[in-house]
Amino acid sequence: MKTGVTRAATHLAARIRINNEEVDDDLGESRDGDKADDERSIKRAARRCLADKTNHRMGSVLAFSDVLSRRALFSLIGRQWSTCLDLSQSITQLQELAEAASALELEATMTEEERELWKGLPDQFPAYRGCYRPDVCGLRWSLGRNIASKFPFLPHLRQERSPLLAEAHVRRADCVLKLQADEIEIVIWKPKVVSVEQLPPLTH
Repeated sequence: MKTGVTRAATHLAARIRINNEEVDDDLGESRDGDKADDERSIKRAARRCLADKTNHRMGSVLAFSDVLSRRALFSLIGRQWSTCLDLSQSITQLQELAEAASALELEATMTEEERELWKGLPDQFPAYRGCYRPDVCGLRWSLGRNIASKFPFLPHLRQERSPLLAEAHVRRADCVLKLQADEIEIVIWKPKVVSVEQLPPLTH
């Protein structure tokens, strides 16, 4: 029985035909239980994840937790991050993984460019998240209020609720940085929200 794999991840893994035997053969897991840690295995896992065309692709990524080393798994998470539009079914497992991870494992989620930008962040800083009430403690945050305030009004994110702007106080050691198009995204594994305010209606 797999441990640490959510029902959603298991369902997605089964649906795209990822099971232990198939993954082990493809990624070269040894018979004594050693987990794959090489670049080739990470790339193969990434190609497998592309078979999941849903917004919940992170579940398929996390299904590799039993065959990839922790460092390799975090590298895979980082490479697939921008393609995983909805993290709601995977947020608990991501938080548990991050809480038990070493600094080097967390850094594996970032590219060299992202690590350099992350190192330039202050030891502590504020971050902002534009959202709706069920998602105030989500993982994706912005460095600027104005940038974060736009997200609830994007067509694919808009809801029939009051749009909110949350503020969290962040330690650099408790987050990673991801580049999304031309924006910087701060991934906070367990955000400490200090304030939530309602955003005014969007004006044209």
